[in-house]
Amino acid sequence: MARHASSGAGRNHQLKCETVSGDTGANPRYFLVVCLAISGCSQRNMTDSQFTLSSGVKLVKDTQCSTTPATTSLASRRATNSHQVSVTGYFACQSQLEPPFLTMDNEGKVTLVLVPRRHFLEFASTCECSRSMTIDISGRLTAGQTLYVLNDREVVGHVVVP
Repeated sequence: MARHASSGAGRNHQLKCETVSGDTGANPRYFLVVCLAISGCSQRNMTDSQFTLSSGVKLVKDTQCSTTPATTSLASRRATNSHQVSVTGYFACQSQLEPPFLTMDNEGKVTLVLVPRRHFLEFASTCECSRSMTIDISGRLTAGQTLYVLNDREVVGHVVVP
């Protein structure tokens, strides 16, 4: 019989396998193989090729606070191997964005989510300014889908993917 113990905190997971004395009749090499297989599934072995919500989504242009008044606009155009979404509107001042990501619900509705980066214990900024940004989306959209865009949990608008 084998006893598996996980030690460490946070992301430093280590797996220890010990053979507990007793009349189990099991081969100790079997437990070693199982322990090695389990340890191969830890987070430290994740590769960049694994899918995440931000896979294929990249902020390619961000024009920081502009002095011209913003008119909210949203446009999508087809690029060579992707779609480019241009968003103009009011965004939090002096903030960088978290990596943009896409979500899809059970009905196939796709939402592009833009969230300002906040530090621990930082509240939402009351300052907003006119910003324009372009997001490149590759391999995640199909022609005819409706793309909804959220900025800090507020709807910017929607556009039909060309």
